[in-house]
Amino acid sequence: MSAVQVLERQAYRTPLAVLCQDGVTQATVVDGLVVTAWRRSDPSQRFTARRSPISGIYSFGSLPRQWANTHVRVAPGQPVIWPPASPEAWCLLVEDTLGRYLPTAIAANVPISAPVRVPLSSAPTRLAGDATAVVRGEIHHDGTSDPLGWALIRIDTGAAVYQTVADGSGRFRIQAPYPEALPVLTGSPPSGPGLSSVMWPLTITALSQPSVLVRSPGLQPTDPPELTSITGQAAAQLIEGAPHAALTETLQFGTDLVLLLSAVPA
Repeated sequence: MSAVQVLERQAYRTPLAVLCQDGVTQATVVDGLVVTAWRRSDPSQRFTARRSPISGIYSFGSLPRQWANTHVRVAPGQPVIWPPASPEAWCLLVEDTLGRYLPTAIAANVPISAPVRVPLSSAPTRLAGDATAVVRGEIHHDGTSDPLGWALIRIDTGAAVYQTVADGSGRFRIQAPYPEALPVLTGSPPSGPGLSSVMWPLTITALSQPSVLVRSPGLQPTDPPELTSITGQAAAQLIEGAPHAALTETLQFGTDLVLLLSAVPA
């Protein structure tokens, strides 16, 4: 019987991985997505990620000019020590073939040691699930009536804050769990006005500053700006008679809250 002698070990790590999540529930989105990446300096050559059937993470097995950052050889018994990385600017685009979420663009430096978390915003046409609160609507410029595309809309329930990105036409949709406060039922059997009478106050705010929106090289004007430029917008003034930093609206159980927002962007 002959012994096997290990002469060396080779370690490997992926240069780029992406974890896609629902921006409201934080649930991992594993199906129906296409994730592409390209070097910021060369938008002509794009690469498509593959999804892990176990974790649902989308990863790129190899990327150009990344071999030294993703492969290393060590002697038997020696720890794997990765050399200092030489980061390179890359662009990511996540698209949903099932139409549930808006496309999302991300900038990343590759290699990156942990999966890039991509929060996805609901598309305006997404179907709602059971017992799901829906806040949807449009946001337009108060002076011109033009849509404020890629504005960031936030709702505060008092217990949680949810946000979503408006599409290029200013349409937005938030699907979130209902607040937990329910009416007290009395009597035997219990009776009361019913769930349809349950209401919650919501605080609405918006970020809109079109001048700071940045698109990745290779994307078209109809494509989304990079997410960091969307979330980095300044607060807009919401107009309801007079300018307001925030508006208070009422959500009723079982009924969509539809908002037609008029705003002055920053």
